[in-house]
Amino acid sequence: MLNPLLKGAVALLMATAVLAACGPGPGSGSKQSSDQTKTSNQGAAPVKVSTEPVTLKFYAHVAALDQSTFQTYFADVVKRTNPNITLEFSFGARGKLEEWIAAGTIPDILYSGSDNYMSLQDLGVLEDMTDRLKLNGLDLSVFTPDSIQTMRDLAGGNMTGIPFSRNGAALFYNKEMFDKFAVPYPTNGMTYDDVIGLARKMTVTQGGIQYIGWEPGFPDANISPFVQPLVDPKTGKALIDTPAYKKVFEMMKTGYEIPGFMGPKDLFRYTPSHFVNDQIVGMYVDWYNKMMPQLLEADAKGKVPNWDIVTVPNFPEYVGVGRHESVQFLAIAKQSKYKDQAMQVLKAVSSLEAQLLQSRNGRISVLNDSEIRKQFSQDVKAFQGKQMDNLFKFKAASSTPSSIYDDAVTTIVRNVAKEIAVNKKDVNTALREA
Repeated sequence: MLNPLLKGAVALLMATAVLAACGPGPGSGSKQSSDQTKTSNQGAAPVKVSTEPVTLKFYAHVAALDQSTFQTYFADVVKRTNPNITLEFSFGARGKLEEWIAAGTIPDILYSGSDNYMSLQDLGVLEDMTDRLKLNGLDLSVFTPDSIQTMRDLAGGNMTGIPFSRNGAALFYNKEMFDKFAVPYPTNGMTYDDVIGLARKMTVTQGGIQYIGWEPGFPDANISPFVQPLVDPKTGKALIDTPAYKKVFEMMKTGYEIPGFMGPKDLFRYTPSHFVNDQIVGMYVDWYNKMMPQLLEADAKGKVPNWDIVTVPNFPEYVGVGRHESVQFLAIAKQSKYKDQAMQVLKAVSSLEAQLLQSRNGRISVLNDSEIRKQFSQDVKAFQGKQMDNLFKFKAASSTPSSIYDDAVTTIVRNVAKEIAVNKKDVNTALREA
């Protein structure tokens, strides 16, 4: 069984890997009569923030957070520093926010992910918070430069939210499979050719079980180091039939063509469960926040593989570059009546104490603090002895401009992979017909 705090960490990690929604209407509270002065640490004029009791509505735009996780990492943290503020958390089906907007009942605080930013922007609930951040003394220099730059890139140079946590990618590998087939473990800084070479030695049938050496992943993730957006920001056209995607798909095609890779019923995309639960995949490249909940749950049941991680593989010219920066962020709704109180929430959850709590429990902090980095996952027993620092070896690839059409283009790009793997189309034809 997972202890309550670690269970919260697992749920918080899962929150960034699934699409869901939450929460009812706008913030409510009593009249702002008693004030306290909050002085900016950036030299701006002081802001008076009410200390009257107030309830703020919290909405998770992309995450199915559970109540205990929210309580540990949000509500309890805020109560310790701002006892007059109560956070009310709820969740519902995707599209719930649109209903609230139509009804004029919009939450105060929005929690989302950088890969889902455009859908929030398109709904008209975000605004530039640059001046408010300064007036309330939230110093952006304490955050990692990459996380801040990602937020600015998303908002065209503005700051419509602050980073709350980060994601990272790695190559997860099953030591037992490598030992079974007497193959040396993967190492940091490998190219795709290196990984495919190892995969060939482990894509075999033994004891009636078909083992898969490596899962090639999604093309829209593999293209990260090329810093190519899904949609041309100038023309609005999809960027699919490009030299970068040709190189990515040629690499993936090589993986698909390893004898024994294709599964029954045209299976060509192996899931984290094939790695964690079935334990038939030797190497799996994916986001940390997506893999860790499953590994922790399997560990709690005593059925986890003997795993570890190294840096993501890459093309020779991009070794040393990771996937694009992915952050979960917090924003204050443009329509909120309690923006200064909501700002106190953002300050509380980005404090050193709050971020250290997350880091020790396996959440990647957005603070540019070496001590927080050193203590990453220290309270997670299942991570002891693992090379978790490999998550931080490579610099993240630069972020790319987002578009409201990104989801549609992503679907098309992933279908190209299917055409190549299942229908055996050559890369040029598959790209041309996409």
